[in-house]
Amino acid sequence: MTIAIGSGWWIGWGIGLVVVLIAATLLLVIIGLGRRIARQAREITAALDGTRENTAPLFDVVKTNHALDHITRGLRAVRTGDADSFERPSSPEADRPSLGPAEALREERKGFGT
Repeated sequence: MTIAIGSGWWIGWGIGLVVVLIAATLLLVIIGLGRRIARQAREITAALDGTRENTAPLFDVVKTNHALDHITRGLRAVRTGDADSFERPSSPEADRPSLGPAEALREERKGFGT
């Protein structure tokens, strides 16, 4: 009987040790995956920042088109002598202030019904 009681403690300690080792291993795996995800998130953020910088000039196309329209109307007014055609705005959008990238995307989405 003494041997059974004595060996029960050793079995309990062994099972406890195995459980602690499994828990520690899982914790280390979770910490490693968390670090990997954080590193990938930083890389993705850097890539998105680069994309934003590269595509920001596309939002100036509206301003460029408006300036070209203004120049064309001015040249037409000088050539024909019609000052009224120069003063008229080219579209209702011409009276609106210039939009930033986020606002321009919101305006585009309104046109799609979302």
